[in-house]
Amino acid sequence: MKIKKKLTTSNKMLLLAALLGIAAGFSNISYIHVLASEISHIFMNLLSLISIPIIFFSIVSTISSIENIDEMKILGRKVIKYTLLTTIIACTVAVFIFSLINPAEQTLNFVTDINKAGNVSSALSFLSNIIPPNMVKAFTNNKNVLSVVFIAIILSLAILSLPKKKKNFLTLFFSSMYDAILIITNFIVYLMPIGIWAFVTMFTRDIQANTGSLKELLLYTISVLLTETIQGTVILPILLKIKKIPPIKTFKGVYPAVAFGAVSRSSSGTLPLTIQCAEKNLNVSSRVANFSLPICATINMNGCAVFMLTTILYVTTINGMAFSLYDIILWIAVSTLGAIGNASVPMSCYFMTSAFIASMNVPLHILGVILPIYSILDMMATALNVWSDSVVTKIIDKELKDSGSNIPDNNNDKSQEKSKPKNQINQEKSNDSESELA
Repeated sequence: MKIKKKLTTSNKMLLLAALLGIAAGFSNISYIHVLASEISHIFMNLLSLISIPIIFFSIVSTISSIENIDEMKILGRKVIKYTLLTTIIACTVAVFIFSLINPAEQTLNFVTDINKAGNVSSALSFLSNIIPPNMVKAFTNNKNVLSVVFIAIILSLAILSLPKKKKNFLTLFFSSMYDAILIITNFIVYLMPIGIWAFVTMFTRDIQANTGSLKELLLYTISVLLTETIQGTVILPILLKIKKIPPIKTFKGVYPAVAFGAVSRSSSGTLPLTIQCAEKNLNVSSRVANFSLPICATINMNGCAVFMLTTILYVTTINGMAFSLYDIILWIAVSTLGAIGNASVPMSCYFMTSAFIASMNVPLHILGVILPIYSILDMMATALNVWSDSVVTKIIDKELKDSGSNIPDNNNDKSQEKSKPKNQINQEKSNDSESELA
């Protein structure tokens, strides 16, 4: 009851902040707009500040605490499997919707003899930056989150191979650091109504500045939003249904995180709330939630993949380029990998898309026209990212529980220990002492 009351109060505060933001955005008081701009900048800095540490400490503290290395292999394999599956499906739906709506008013001709649209090596060049030249650089550059994930994984594996005494010491250290980061993020979440007021104020002001969109731009926007809607309301619920998980109940459980992701436009910044919703509302194992969600927040970018592929197709076709079937398949793969390597912070997907298009020697001025409406697209994309992360994590948790895999949950272990009769606990301790003497 207390949790539900807190969530209800929080939702009321967020709604009130959003309504005040809309009113402030429509006002012509420049001082309010400047104030909102400064506050939103401060909050985005705070979200960027905690995004890298929370991903790093969460992964290290979770993996290093694993007693069985096979457990990590199972979880990691499943996260990658469903990340690739959902992202590739999202890109495929994006191609279909783009062809159907045809915002550039040019048909995608699936022929074989065609000028190649883009350079594959330049499109995949981000892969060479996964391994940083030094550890410090990885933590000072928020744009390359995969470097942090890479360091976290290899460090965790190294800790697992240490003697038990040293392993326990480092596990306790990184777990304590993760708890400290969570305290900081909870404080930021507590202040979030102020940030949401600023976000909505700036969003409303930008919408006003965007006067008279062209037909092509409107159709492009519909293509992106419709694809993300289909992915979120059809594809992901079907995956849940296949696993015999109720989609509506699941969505209600993570709605606070999805809504917060939309207004903050940061999957990483939403991560603490997403983990809380998964554990408390969806009954996801603490071990699975703290392993799966940080990785998903880094690599499972359904919304970004949709924006990236649709924008590339729109900008290139409107400039007269055509694509073969091979090109389409290739760009589905490139957009999937690009979304995986994209930083989970606002505007990162926009800049990565710009880099891809620039590598194709296509004029970038159309991206300037897209920029005023990017806030809407980014909000929808981030909401989809958070929803997809939650779906993947819930499916993995369900599969592990159904298969009887031994994935221990620290919270459940503690509660079970407390629920044991005192005589049983004393008897277990006595048995342990006798076995040690023997």
